[in-house]
Amino acid sequence: MTKYKMHFDTPEEAYFEFYKADASQNGDAWAAVMSYPHVRVAANGPTMYFDTARDYADGF
Repeated sequence: MTKYKMHFDTPEEAYFEFYKADASQNGDAWAAVMSYPHVRVAANGPTMYFDTARDYADGF
């Protein structure tokens, strides 16, 4: 997971990295921009909990 930046100097940097990760459709890149532990709440599905970035990327 060290290939992707996981700490950001500004909120804007985190914002832009989030959207680049989303566009890449790469689970490791997407996981890197989240905070952990991470909870994903869905209106039409189960709530999911991830302790680490690796947990998130593996479930992508």
